[in-house]
Amino acid sequence: MSNFNTECEQVVDDFIMSFDKIKGSNLNRIQLSNEYTALINDVTGKLGNIAIKHSIQDGNFGVLYIATFAYSSRCQRYLEQNI
Repeated sequence: MSNFNTECEQVVDDFIMSFDKIKGSNLNRIQLSNEYTALINDVTGKLGNIAIKHSIQDGNFGVLYIATFAYSSRCQRYLEQNI
């Protein structure tokens, strides 16, 4: 499970760096909204893929998939606090 957590942490770290780059750009509100939406979708997909990969290796897809919600929630909270 430690590799699972490490990979999820990396996705969160990448999200934060990408978010900060987008926030610092000169995009208008519609463009920002589109970029943030794409970023959240990307995070959700990456976390889901990590859960699938590790469940194939270790089993327990449900447990791993639910665990990704904690990481996804961290990204969402960061987004809400920094917009």
